[in-house]
Amino acid sequence: MKNIQKKVNINVSDKIKKVRKIGVDVNIRSVENELFSVNFNIEGIDEKDVETVLESVRNEEKFVTLSSGELVKIANRSTEEMVGIVDAMNDLRIGENKISKIKALQLAQVSSSINKELNEIEEFKQLFQKIKKRENKEPSNIKVKLFPYQQIGFNWLKKICMILDLAEFWRMIWDLGKLCRRFRFIFGNSAGK
Repeated sequence: MKNIQKKVNINVSDKIKKVRKIGVDVNIRSVENELFSVNFNIEGIDEKDVETVLESVRNEEKFVTLSSGELVKIANRSTEEMVGIVDAMNDLRIGENKISKIKALQLAQVSSSINKELNEIEEFKQLFQKIKKRENKEPSNIKVKLFPYQQIGFNWLKKICMILDLAEFWRMIWDLGKLCRRFRFIFGNSAGK
C-alpha cells in the first residue's frame, strides 16, 4: 500500500470537499377509500432541482449536481432504498402523493421506515398477520397436479386477491399488460434491426 501511495497523487477539488448533505423525508398514512398518502420532501433544494435529484437516484448516482452547480448527497437514506422508492412510484412528486394499498405494500418492501410506519396502521397490522398465517395449498377444485411454479403463482394470486378489492386487482392486471406491451415494443423493435 505504501508503494502505491508514493506513485499515486489524488487531488480532490474544493467542490467535492464542500458536498452538502441533504435529507429526504418519506412518510405514509392512511387517508380514505383504500388510499394512502405518501408525503415526499427533499430538504434544502429548489423545486426546479427535484427532477434532477430523482433522475440521479434512478441512475444510482451517489452525488447530484444541482442547477446552481452545487454538489449534494442524500445523507439519511441508502441508495438502494431511494432507488426502490423512486422506481415504485414513477410519478413521485414533492408533497402529497396518493397511492393504493398494493403500492404501499411495494414501498414497505424497499423502505424499512415505510414498513415501520405501515406496521403502526391497524389495517396493515391485521393484513400482515393474515398474509403470514396463510398456508400455501393447492386449489381443491382443480383435478390435475400443479407444477411448483404454478402452485407459487396460484398462492400469490390468492394473497393478492386477499389484499386488493376486485377493481384494484384489475387495475394491477391492466398495468401489467401495459408493461408487457412496452417490453414487446422495445425489445421487439430492437430485435428486428
